[in-house]
Amino acid sequence: MSNLRPDDLVEDRELAAAEDDRLAHDGIVDQLAALATTVPTPSNIALYGPWGSGKSGIANMLKSKLDGRDGVRFVRFDAFKYADVPLRRNFISAVASELGCKQAKYHGDLYSGRTKTEIKVPPTTILKLLGVFALLLLGLAVILATLVAVVALVQSHIGTKTDFGLEFRSLSKQVVLAGLLPAALLAALISLASKTFSVDRSLAKPDSDEQFERIFKNLVLDARAKVLVIFVDELDRCSAGEVVATLDTIRTFLGIEQCVFIVAADQNVLEGALTRAAKQESPSDDTNPYYSTGSAYLDKVFQYQLSVPPLLAQSVSQYATSLVENRKGLWSEINRDYVLSVLIPTHVTSPRRVKHLLNTFALTFRLAQERHNAGLLAEDPCATAPAIARFVCLRVEFPLFARHLEVDANLPALVLQIMQNRDAELPAGTSDRAIELAESYAHGCAAPSTILVEDDPDGDGCSEDRATQIGKAHNKQLLNYLSRTRQVRGPSRDLIYMQSTGTVFGLDGELALAVERAAEDVDTETLRRRVAGLEETQLEGVLQVLTNLIRTGTGVIGPNAARSFLLLTRAQPDLPVDSVADTVAEAICVLEDESDDILDEDTVTGAWALTKVGSEASASALRQRIIAASTSRDFTPPDFLFEDAALAISAAPTVVPGYLSTRLVSPDGPTTVTRLFDLSDGDLAKVISATHALISTLASEAERAHVEWKTAREAAMATGASTAGTRRNTVASTATEDLEPEPFAPSVVLDALADAATPREEPIQHLVLRLLLDVDTQVARSAALRLLGNTEPVTDPDLATGILRAARRRVLGEWTKWLNCIVPANVTAAHAEPLGQLVAKAWESKSDLDITGAALDVLAPLIANLPEGHAPSLTADVLELVARYVASTNEASERRETLKRARLFAEARVLDYDQILSAVAHSLQDTLAESLAQVDAEDALYRYLAENGSEAVQASVDELEDSELEGLLAEASGSPWLDDLGHVAIPLDLAIAAGATRVHSNVLPTAEAMAEVTDKYAHSAIHVTALWLELIRPSPEDFATVYDPLRRTGAHSAELVHAARAVQHRWTAEQHRDLLDKYLAAADTDVPDDAVLEVLGVAEADESQVADLLVNRFTDATNNTQRQRVVTLWGKANVQGDSIRRRLFETIIYGLLDLKSEGGNVGAAELALNALGSVGKPLPSRIKGALGERVKSAVTGTSSLEDKALVVLPALGYPIARKNLGKSRRVRYDR
Repeated sequence: MSNLRPDDLVEDRELAAAEDDRLAHDGIVDQLAALATTVPTPSNIALYGPWGSGKSGIANMLKSKLDGRDGVRFVRFDAFKYADVPLRRNFISAVASELGCKQAKYHGDLYSGRTKTEIKVPPTTILKLLGVFALLLLGLAVILATLVAVVALVQSHIGTKTDFGLEFRSLSKQVVLAGLLPAALLAALISLASKTFSVDRSLAKPDSDEQFERIFKNLVLDARAKVLVIFVDELDRCSAGEVVATLDTIRTFLGIEQCVFIVAADQNVLEGALTRAAKQESPSDDTNPYYSTGSAYLDKVFQYQLSVPPLLAQSVSQYATSLVENRKGLWSEINRDYVLSVLIPTHVTSPRRVKHLLNTFALTFRLAQERHNAGLLAEDPCATAPAIARFVCLRVEFPLFARHLEVDANLPALVLQIMQNRDAELPAGTSDRAIELAESYAHGCAAPSTILVEDDPDGDGCSEDRATQIGKAHNKQLLNYLSRTRQVRGPSRDLIYMQSTGTVFGLDGELALAVERAAEDVDTETLRRRVAGLEETQLEGVLQVLTNLIRTGTGVIGPNAARSFLLLTRAQPDLPVDSVADTVAEAICVLEDESDDILDEDTVTGAWALTKVGSEASASALRQRIIAASTSRDFTPPDFLFEDAALAISAAPTVVPGYLSTRLVSPDGPTTVTRLFDLSDGDLAKVISATHALISTLASEAERAHVEWKTAREAAMATGASTAGTRRNTVASTATEDLEPEPFAPSVVLDALADAATPREEPIQHLVLRLLLDVDTQVARSAALRLLGNTEPVTDPDLATGILRAARRRVLGEWTKWLNCIVPANVTAAHAEPLGQLVAKAWESKSDLDITGAALDVLAPLIANLPEGHAPSLTADVLELVARYVASTNEASERRETLKRARLFAEARVLDYDQILSAVAHSLQDTLAESLAQVDAEDALYRYLAENGSEAVQASVDELEDSELEGLLAEASGSPWLDDLGHVAIPLDLAIAAGATRVHSNVLPTAEAMAEVTDKYAHSAIHVTALWLELIRPSPEDFATVYDPLRRTGAHSAELVHAARAVQHRWTAEQHRDLLDKYLAAADTDVPDDAVLEVLGVAEADESQVADLLVNRFTDATNNTQRQRVVTLWGKANVQGDSIRRRLFETIIYGLLDLKSEGGNVGAAELALNALGSVGKPLPSRIKGALGERVKSAVTGTSSLEDKALVVLPALGYPIARKNLGKSRRVRYDR
């Protein structure tokens, strides 16, 4: 404290020197010194005195007086300091420390002891042991020598008969070595002589009274004092149990010579403690009641008892005056005597209490002075020093009463007024709380401080009664003090708070007063005018004044101030309300609860703005009240309910969602959507989550009501339309007029939600999507579908479930839009049910296969991600559909459609198609046996057997027994409704499906039977032929037999070529040659067209065989036409081998060229050149030169041939030579 002076405070410590004694205690000290040094030891002296009476100072003065005396030692023991530790141990340790004795037995060994034991082996004992050992060793030596001699003698006469001396010496060495062990034992025994062994062991700490008494006796002896004075202080500060324990400790050492114990304490405290906690109480004695009191026990302990005389009130006043009369500082600035008379109450008799009051006054005075100098406290402390003294006395002596001054600073005057007249009329404006307190103090019912009494161990209520008695006594002291100081005015409210009202808030008095009056009158215009142009610190001061008025104003003042505050902050939203927001919010909550008229359409906006800067619980409480007022009273909804919807929901999580939901599902819905979607994503998400359930319920109900209204209206219109004649329009009009007005259709709101969510981030889109799906109406799903097209894929399992359920309500054509939005990886077992429902609907819908397939394409990845065992299955349902055999064309059409759909669903893995086909396969024989009209190959029944039947047999061939399969083929071969082609085609289709290994050839058509079919049906038999070839794998002869009719009619197909090649690949080269010879070997045979050559497999035949065929045919050729056919056939063949091609060149090309060279056959040469152009490239190896010479020989002299050679040969690598400046060219045949 900056203005505190050295002389302001009184030193509150124990008296240290006689010259400082202001209480005339020097005589007591002299008496105690004489008594302690003259009484016989041991003796015990009691020094009685209340708290603060100077006992500790007397101890210091006594120490000073005894320290110089010969043979007298003085020790002081603080009982309160060691109250919670082992007393006897710490008593001895503390006394030893005071006496300067540092031995461990007075300190550490009090808690654990240690002793050392020495063990020593005497030399005489060792000598006796040596003697005995020597005699034993000598006897042992004689015995050993005798044994050695006997053994040596025996060994010298046995066996090789060695010398006795040698044997004896050898055995003696061994015996000597064995004797080393006793020698070692002897040496160890000698080493024990004169050795000492120490053993340390720990002993338990002393516990018994005898042990402690013995230790303390030793301490007294070690102190070398004739008289040891032990002063026990602060005993009366201990609890009752600790007091008794300390006295028991002293009792342990009472019998120690040379000791004088002086125990300083409050006698009342000791007697009370002994009465409540002594282990051994004196028996009750009605005749001699003295022996039943604590004093009797003290008389047994203390032989001498001395009391410090109490101070008279005048003495206390004089003592207080003596402490400050010669001091400067504040004591010279005030009316000292008057202030002291107010400060020190008459019931105070403790010097220590006097010092405490003086110092507290000094500190309070200087604080007030500092506040005054700083402009915070209007009152001058020098002028109001008596009021400060009164306030200090109340705070020190009557703290509860002083605290209640905060309720009403006029409380002392109120108490005095009620004391004089119980029915006195108190000043107007006095609060009920202040009146209640004043009455309780005036009537003696309230204790002015907290009463501390020990617990009641017996539970008989004595402690409570004692507290009541003490409280009443203390109350009496308060009333006496207030009466004695009634002429002192104060303390004032400013003094209690150490700050004046205006200065508290940094305002001058005039402005503060004007603000208060305007607020009380709700004069907002004046308030605005007053705050206009103020600096920020002044504005804060104005707000603080208003806040204080709201909190403390009585009657209508508080509510008016609250309205003024809210209207002002609404008019000027930039006011710095942060520092008062929480306080004002809390106060408004209290006022609103009491009056219910503060928050209205004019004030809720300002109140809401106040809560947004608040941070305490009061802000949340005020929001709740604002929301309650805004949603339950009939005024325009404030903007903040939409702008701060998330905050409003957190304050009123039930009311606000209901309010917003109701407004959303109403004609104001689109506008409400727009306002809410101005929120940030985080706040909007909170609003949607909070209103989700209510909006979905309200929208569903509204849509249902609207649909019912429309249905009723349409029914009424239909009724009117059915009425004939001139009454038609009248009836219709009357019917519609009877309906209620059209209810609200929520579709406009749902569309608005979808549109508003479209440009937002994914979380908002998905929240709105979930909401629309939960509405569960057609219009809501339409809005949701529109939003789905603009959102990210869904990963949330719950939202995915909603999409799946919604998709089930839509047509299959829309499923791709719905289901493509679900991320397959996030599908869980919980989706099994809705996915199963979708699968069932897809099967039942009978939609176009393309549409169904597209729907299944998006379903399949979702189903594939279901946990094992959770995928839906239609197998059982479809099996039920295909279990019965097909017996008509219509049934076949339906069955084929069913199987087509089943195949799609099998691809989606929701159906075991093999099981379905197995059922079909087992029903085919019954279908074939059915007596029906004959059908052609285009009939659905025929196609069912040929296509679906084959597929079924192929899939279930392992399940079909051989007999069952043969029966099926046999039934197909003779089915009454199949024609001849069918009797062959269907069995072959089924046999192919079963596989060649499962079908015996004896059940299949022969080559001759197939030839009849191919001859009869030509092109229609191509497929049958291909099947037959694949199954039979016929010989070249049978192949030709079956193929000839087809070749003649030009019936060919890729299927036939493929089947033929498969058969030919299994033939040998010679077998294939046999087939080729049949159709190609004759020289006069035309070359077949390419289709026939493909079926014959010319290009795939063995090159050597083909070359032989070509060579033979060329050899047999007799004219150029036949030779041209050979060249053409060569071109059709796929001859690649170099040596084989060289052979063909040397035979055919050379042969053609030689016909020109030798016979002039120009046409043959042209054929050769043409052949070179078609099959010559690349030329075979080692033929170029010879070929060139042959060509040169053939073409030279024939210009047409030379020109043709110029065209053909360069392409084969022959160069061109140029002459006459490039005008003539010729082939370089030699290159």
